[in-house]
Amino acid sequence: CSFAADAGSGLGPRLQSRPQGAAQCRLFIDLATPFYAAVCTMHHLPMAGKLQKNIEYAFYPSGHMAYVHVPSLKKLHDNVARFIAAMHGIGP
Repeated sequence: CSFAADAGSGLGPRLQSRPQGAAQCRLFIDLATPFYAAVCTMHHLPMAGKLQKNIEYAFYPSGHMAYVHVPSLKKLHDNVARFIAAMHGIGP
């Protein structure tokens, strides 16, 4: 499964309701999510520790305003491109 969300949208219960196949879930949390809300949500999901290690976070020096800081904008672009490519099975 793949979907995008913000942590304030009830993300925890939606992920908990996924079958065991959720280990293959790909999720992109948007830039408007309150700082550390996504981390807090993911850390409180009842899931095996081996699945927790599959969670990847990216933070930007500019915070949610990546468009005002060119290095952050490049990092965001690269991360989103990698995410989309992975969803479609493209690349490494």
